[in-house]
Amino acid sequence: MLLGVTLGLRAGVSRELDERWRAVGVYHVLSVSGLHLAVVALLAFTGLRRLAAALGTRVDPARVALGPALLLATGYTMLTGAEVATLRALVVASLWMIGVALGRPVRLLDALGLAALLLLLWSPAQLWQPSFQLSFAAGLALALAPGGEPAPSPAPSRLGRARQRAVRWVARGILSSAAVVLVTAPITAYHFHQVQPGGVLGNLVVTPLLELAALPLGLLGLGLSELWSPLGAALLDAATSIIAVADAIAARMQPVCPVGQVAIAAPAVAVAIWLVATGLCAWRGRRAVKLAGWAALCALWWCAPLPPPVGVRVTFFDVGQGDAALIETPSELWLVDAGGAPGASSAEFASAPGRAILQVLELTRRRRIDLAIVSHPHPDHYLGLLALLGEVPITELWLPEGFVDVPAAPWPAALSPSTPAAPGAPGAPVMPSFMTVVSALARAGTVVRAPPPQGRTSRELASLAMIAPRYRPPGAVAEKLAADPVRSVNDNSAVVTLEYAGRRVLFPGDVELEGEETLLRELPTGALRSAVVKVPHHGSRTSSGRAFVRAVAAELAVISCGAGNRFGFPVPEVVARWQAHGAQVVRTDQGGAVRVEISPGGRLEVQRP
Repeated sequence: MLLGVTLGLRAGVSRELDERWRAVGVYHVLSVSGLHLAVVALLAFTGLRRLAAALGTRVDPARVALGPALLLATGYTMLTGAEVATLRALVVASLWMIGVALGRPVRLLDALGLAALLLLLWSPAQLWQPSFQLSFAAGLALALAPGGEPAPSPAPSRLGRARQRAVRWVARGILSSAAVVLVTAPITAYHFHQVQPGGVLGNLVVTPLLELAALPLGLLGLGLSELWSPLGAALLDAATSIIAVADAIAARMQPVCPVGQVAIAAPAVAVAIWLVATGLCAWRGRRAVKLAGWAALCALWWCAPLPPPVGVRVTFFDVGQGDAALIETPSELWLVDAGGAPGASSAEFASAPGRAILQVLELTRRRRIDLAIVSHPHPDHYLGLLALLGEVPITELWLPEGFVDVPAAPWPAALSPSTPAAPGAPGAPVMPSFMTVVSALARAGTVVRAPPPQGRTSRELASLAMIAPRYRPPGAVAEKLAADPVRSVNDNSAVVTLEYAGRRVLFPGDVELEGEETLLRELPTGALRSAVVKVPHHGSRTSSGRAFVRAVAAELAVISCGAGNRFGFPVPEVVARWQAHGAQVVRTDQGGAVRVEISPGGRLEVQRP
């Protein structure tokens, strides 16, 4: 926890603390921010200035302290990764220190403007990054927030003046915290589909303990531990004690902060209405206030969670170069594949596609997946399950019998999100194998069924079935739901069908031409005909043969692939082939996720959420 607060190193932070600090809106203190840099600069500059004054130098102590303080602040920025927030704070703090040394006041808005200009000159693309937008929005909010000055009493006593100072401090804290939450709300809503109203209270109570007490003591302790270890150890002990107190306060606050994070169902619309309300508030007059109030209510309505579908809803996620689809009925949730990023540098990034699934579950306020199916053991289909471990219970996992695992050295049993995923050092841990993830799910309480039952039907008569791969072992009389040891991993993909209201959705995994030919040969005529199909193998040239496309005869063909992927998927001839057979082709790399609603009457509605 101390390393997280002082240096932004979160590897040792427990899941419980992570959830608790998110709930009260103070998780940001575990990443180095502008306030961290401001504390470092203030400590260095004021401390060195007082030291220079005590030594009786002829030169202005502020000018003596300027150079070393700038070096220390710059060093801390580089040490902690030179994030946008710290670079912005470094420019502002440097201008402030230079202004004090030269006796020239510096306006905060001018300093923020210069910091933004320098960062954009260095990297213009920063303008579109959430970190840049959030950092400067928060800085502007603090610069423009009202001061909360109380009306002075005629002749305040010493006690009265102390009370006024306390009231002023609390009022400024509330107003500043509320200003930051309100100004950054449209940015977090747009990029992350959530806002954090709980941060107003948490930043007033917990953040000062962490940023103004634990942070300086921790940094001083780390700096002095090599020079005078007893003093350094004492300071570090004091810092950890303060962090423990702050965490205890956060634990007490968590039950009364049920709105620490609020998921936003339609962020673009909510943000637009929020901006209209903000603009109306700038007008004077009673009518403008009423209009702003109605606009704010409309924004809240658009922020409401997604209602459960009347019929069946299928969401094909935008998970880059991978597959993931969530099937929602009013009573159950079924997951077909979970995505994954096998080329990522850490488990956290490798399992990032799974967080898209978590986000949708937040929007729907549903916290359990009743059934998960992984089509085949390739990491771009199963690694996303790591993000679901410990977050969302999965009741059942279906696997064809005899599923051959893809060999890979597993991560440690805890599957820590901080473990490197694909480091270059020999002998270092690599991506976990499929069965490693399956074993972790089983330990978490998931029932693994191999082979799975014949099918599953919800109360709303939506049915899910795994129809392939089917294999007849030598000497056996009947086929069994199992992988064929002769075929490739892709051609052994689990082929899943969803049927509801006379409509069928086909999920063929990554089957290639041989697998498609097997399906056409062994299944009854018409068994593949579907209203919606997830195009096999991301639209590769080795899939979607003419006979298969003709047999499916889909109205809608969804291609799940990553933007600018190195494989060149989907290939143009595959897209043209589906279109030539009457399918509307939609791609997750062009427009993001695809949502298909099937009404009880069988009507299809396609949305791009």
